[in-house]
Amino acid sequence: MLFDSVRQEIFDSVIGELGKIYPSINKDVFLAISLETPPDPDLGDFAFPVFKLAKLLRSAPKEIATKLMQSLLKQKGLTKFYEISVLGAYVNFKVKNDLLLSEVLSELLLSSSGLGEKKQPQE
Repeated sequence: MLFDSVRQEIFDSVIGELGKIYPSINKDVFLAISLETPPDPDLGDFAFPVFKLAKLLRSAPKEIATKLMQSLLKQKGLTKFYEISVLGAYVNFKVKNDLLLSEVLSELLLSSSGLGEKKQPQE
């Protein structure tokens, strides 16, 4: 569940920034966009390939990836929990696990969900 939330947060940020950088892109193109898992964990936890956009925009993939990364780095909420880098035609995201875990645990402890509380057996 947390994995899906992280993936969705990154995906939404990528789509939002692409819309700002390239407002002329047909919104249907976003349906073909996806995040991938890099083959080497050292590269990150998620990767966004820009090949499709490069073909559509007739621009160099590295140029698009760099513009996107620079735009994403301006989002303080995103950079708090993720390291963002470019390698070739990929924008890579590495989760800062210690910070994310700390945030999630803090939210759980402050919530009134009762998660982790020992329940008294009913008689």
